[in-house]
Amino acid sequence: MLFENQDFKIISVNYEIVYDSILKIAAITPVIQASCTKNQLLIASIRIDGHELCPSLKLLLEEGDRGYVVPAVKIANPLLTDPGDETGSKDYKVTLRLHFSGEEFHDLDDRIKVMAP
Repeated sequence: MLFENQDFKIISVNYEIVYDSILKIAAITPVIQASCTKNQLLIASIRIDGHELCPSLKLLLEEGDRGYVVPAVKIANPLLTDPGDETGSKDYKVTLRLHFSGEEFHDLDDRIKVMAP
């Protein structure tokens, strides 16, 4: 579990990464698994290597266990990781920031790679 408070739990965040080799654009889509005891309205934003690429958006978490897809962010001419490269030199740091209860927020950090075709 990544985050928990009395009203909701963020169970996991996975990133779907699609690279278009013709346009040389990577689309990165966060997929959140959450469990809520009641409906929750959060404000979410996405940063890649410290740059806010997805400005704040509303994310309505509904009661129960559900999955949520956050709109994709795109990176033009991304650094590509060759298959088998484990150095991490071309990783991107992704931060999904979730605001709740006014000023409170929680950052969910992860590292991703855009794989070369």
